[in-house]
Amino acid sequence: FTHFDTAGASTQETSMPVLKRTGSGPTKGQQPPEIDNSDLLSRPGSEKLQSGIMEQRDFILLHKEAWILLHSWYGGGPALKRRVISAATELRVELYPLSVSIYEVDLGGFPTTESKLDVIFSRSETVEDVIQNVATNLALEPSTEKMHLWYRPNLEDDQTDVETLEGWEQLQPVNAMLDELGLVDGGSLILETSVPTGVKLEGTQMSIANKGKWPFFNRLRIDFKKQHFKDPSDPTAELEVDDRIDASADEEKNAWDPDQKKMILRKTTSWYAATILTVEDQRLLLQFHNRAKPKSKKFSPESLVIRGEAADPIMVGGVYESLDSRGSWHQVTIAKKNDAVAKQEDSYEAYLHDEKHTWPLVLAENIREQSKLTEEARAGLAKVFARYASDGVIEGGGLRGLMSCATNEYIPDDSARVAALLKEPFGNGTGIEFAGFLEYWRQQVASSGGSGYWLQQELGRLFERVGVEMRSEADQLLAQGREWIEKGSPRLAQFRSRTEPGYKDDRDFRDFRRFDKLDVQFGAEWKKGEVDQVDWQTMTILV
Repeated sequence: FTHFDTAGASTQETSMPVLKRTGSGPTKGQQPPEIDNSDLLSRPGSEKLQSGIMEQRDFILLHKEAWILLHSWYGGGPALKRRVISAATELRVELYPLSVSIYEVDLGGFPTTESKLDVIFSRSETVEDVIQNVATNLALEPSTEKMHLWYRPNLEDDQTDVETLEGWEQLQPVNAMLDELGLVDGGSLILETSVPTGVKLEGTQMSIANKGKWPFFNRLRIDFKKQHFKDPSDPTAELEVDDRIDASADEEKNAWDPDQKKMILRKTTSWYAATILTVEDQRLLLQFHNRAKPKSKKFSPESLVIRGEAADPIMVGGVYESLDSRGSWHQVTIAKKNDAVAKQEDSYEAYLHDEKHTWPLVLAENIREQSKLTEEARAGLAKVFARYASDGVIEGGGLRGLMSCATNEYIPDDSARVAALLKEPFGNGTGIEFAGFLEYWRQQVASSGGSGYWLQQELGRLFERVGVEMRSEADQLLAQGREWIEKGSPRLAQFRSRTEPGYKDDRDFRDFRRFDKLDVQFGAEWKKGEVDQVDWQTMTILV
């Protein structure tokens, strides 16, 4: 491997040495002096040649074996190794390879000046070659999986500045030659090594114990988010529309249970990047990025009604709802109050509307006021009625079409369901008006106890037919990856979403970077792809 010396006092810049060569050799019989190549160098301790020197005039090129022989006779040096590389259609000796400085970073991701290495690499070497050589000199494991190099590809950036964070990109792919990546001669590189499991990275807001943590990348990520994400816990920070912050969500995810030896659902808190869509006095509407959409929820019939309260007083002749022994509610008319001696104290006789008979004993505690449809339910049913009505009435043919949609079955002329709608108290024998239509569905929902599967299916089909969304506002927003969160909620943070470079990791939020490998779906077909550009403003990538 190529040996590099750690930079120190001996490598400080000095005045340019002057070449001294003579055409005459030593006096006959005298030992020639030791080899001295030092004045070929740009500065002491460096292997970089001065500019302007010429082969044959100032130096000659020797094969390795010839150099070893001469050096064994006369000593001296330093040995200036150069590689033969392919240039177009010919081979040539690379006199001026890349000269770069490499800085290691500490756990906080900060370059350390004492770790500086001044190194020379051939432009034909690959990133993997560089990592292996540097790792060997630093007594580290030479692994591209555990070591990353960073550089500044923009030539307008100061290539020697390792203090600022602007413009750094990972030097990759590992099989690319340095010349292909546009590495600058005299520039600086940053070397980071992944932190072992269980070590906490400095500057983080939470304990990190996941595999493959990268301190410099973590510092870049935090710096980026400090610049682009406001801190919701800062009372002076004025959150505005289009601001980006991080937000958490409690989710159920499959996880391996070593005791049961199978995958089980576990509740977990995940952090995501989010964009503010709406700002109110006490809450924010956020658009989550890369948060999985929840499974579609069907509305519950219970959400369509406001349940009646316990009836007090109970009036004879009044219409109420009464509970039977199976837990279902029925619409009843109170016929009379029972004699407390003959029957039971505080009980009533009631006429059952839907079954057309009388209950002789109904306890007062099982009687409540009539349930009412919510305004949302009335509005949804109004759209259904308008679709099938003509001149404010749905007649027999329209009712058959309506019930066919609701039941997803063919409804014949003599259908009992259609006949029930046409009878009082809903219809007039030939059709049904809107008030009767509402009363029919109110009774259906009220008597179902709010959990009737058939009722959920029937109303669900009718609402879907007319484009009515009966899910709660929160469920509708979640289906779009959106959610209202209180401003002071601990679910909000300046930066908490976990990100890592590379693609062989588990990320709740994919922080894409150039050269990431990924699968992309085109229509119904998945294809392998690679990230070419990342646009943070539109949250898109060019693949």
